[in-house]
Parts: sequence; structure tokens; C-alpha cells
Amino acid sequence: MSRRWITYSLVTVLVVLAGAVAVFVGGKWYFTRNGSSIDLIHQRLAGVGQRLQEAGSARVTFTADYTPQVAGPTAKFTGTSMVTFGADGDNANTEYTSIEASGVKETTAESIRVGDKVWLTTPAIKPDDGRRWIGPGTARSFGNILADPTSGLADFTVWKPFLTKVTRNDAFQGYDSEKVPDLPGAPHKYEVLCGVSVVEAISTSCPPPLPDRLGDLFNAIGSPLHYLAWIDDDGLLRKLEVYISMAYLADLDTFPPAGGHPKGEYYARVAFTLDQFGAPVTVTAPDDADVTTARGVVRSD
Repeated sequence: MSRRWITYSLVTVLVVLAGAVAVFVGGKWYFTRNGSSIDLIHQRLAGVGQRLQEAGSARVTFTADYTPQVAGPTAKFTGTSMVTFGADGDNANTEYTSIEASGVKETTAESIRVGDKVWLTTPAIKPDDGRRWIGPGTARSFGNILADPTSGLADFTVWKPFLTKVTRNDAFQGYDSEKVPDLPGAPHKYEVLCGVSVVEAISTSCPPPLPDRLGDLFNAIGSPLHYLAWIDDDGLLRKLEVYISMAYLADLDTFPPAGGHPKGEYYARVAFTLDQFGAPVTVTAPDDADVTTARGVVRSD
């Protein structure tokens, strides 16, 4: 049976809603928002992970901070990560040039991520056995519940899935916004609201669930999650900003609630700038002899 193609000389239907236009032409629907194809937006956002994997590595400069809606501890992180991107996971060497947290002295830190395991060393914590690195199985106290950089707030690999797992419906909320400043070398800029209702915002699809360490602090995400993405002509992400509200709600916990959760709603802003794609990067776990065997450590400064 031969396949027939029917071409309409002019059959166009426009549906306009909040800057979005649905156009029916040539027997197909094409969706645009502020002149950008929804499918192209989806492809660019969802394809970020693949493009980074093809690049192999990148330098990621970051800032991240927690701000309480009413009152509570605060924390801010700045630094640089050298990240490798792979099919089986991402690895990173990170230097925190500044950790500013209320109630404690400003400090620095280094971390190594290999897959889902993270090791940390900081002059603020000196294990009794003299070993430099604190492993993922060692409890630690920074004197401020939000000051531990391994919570994942400033970890680019935590937020990358918010782009790579974006759905087409999420992409429908993304568009080139005049409010978003230009970034040289990254002409494709998108402003996306992920989760346009509370129900969608705390679902498992938009956004992805918080990782274990950040999820230990907060178990609910406010609505909507807001992010900005700048992408170059090669599909490489050049900058990502995420704005998110989080809270710990005891009635959502499947276990009896324990201490160690910030009270009330918190706003967080994270910003990542990527460059040096393809730079040689080697990430290896610390030697066991350099990792403390202590069950728990506390700040000593």
C-alpha cells in the first residue's frame, strides 16, 4: 500500500495562551512560545546531558545559598568543580573557596565525588586519628545544620537532571525571555517554571526528587521551581541558575521525625557557570589510609 502525503494549501489554526501559540499547518501541530519551537526547546534542554557527556569534562564555577523565609540558620558556598561526565555517572573534584554560615567562622573545604560517594576535607574539622579525609559513612557536625557542603546544594551534578529529565510539558513553560540577560557565546536562553502547581512540584517527575543528602534536610519542594539556562550553538550548557523553595514536613516522613531539620520554608539559589569543556580531569577516591575511621566528627575551630 502506498503512503499518501496530503499538503494543505493553507490550513492554519492559532491558539494563543500566555505567549504560547499552537499552529496547525500542513496536517501537523507546531507549538511555539515567544517565537521559539517547543520541541526545539525540549530538545536543547533534554539534550544537555548528552552534549556534556560527549564533551567529557568541564570546569564549573558556582555560588549557592540558603535563605530562610522567616528566621533560621543561613549558609553560602562559592567555589569551583572540575567535573567528568560519563554514561555511568559524574565525578568531580571540588574546591570550596568560601563557606559562610551563620554562627560559625568562615572556612574552606575540598571534596571528591566518585559516583554517589563524596569525601570531604576541611580545616574546620580535624579528626582525632589525624587522617585528612572524612568519608561518606562518617557523621559530621559543622556547628550549623546547613553548613555541610556535601548536602549537594552547590553540586552541579545534583541539578543537571532538572534539565536532562525535563518533560515536553515542562519545556512548554520555557522560552527566550527578554528578562534574561544575554550571555556571550550562549545565544539560546530559557526561563522555565518546572511544576506549575503544588501537586506537580512535589511529584517525582517535575522536578526530579532531591538527592539523599539534601533530601535528609528537606522533603518538600515549593511551587514552582524556577530555573534559567543558557545554551550555546553546540548544545553545551554554559550557565544554569536554579531558584527553589524547600521545607521539611513531618507529616510526609515515613519514619518518626528526628532532629536535624531546618524549621520553616527555605529559599535556595544556585548558579553554575561552565567552561573549559574537554579539559583533562582525573578524579580518584582518597586512599583508605587517608580516610578517618571515626564514626563522627565535629568542628574544631
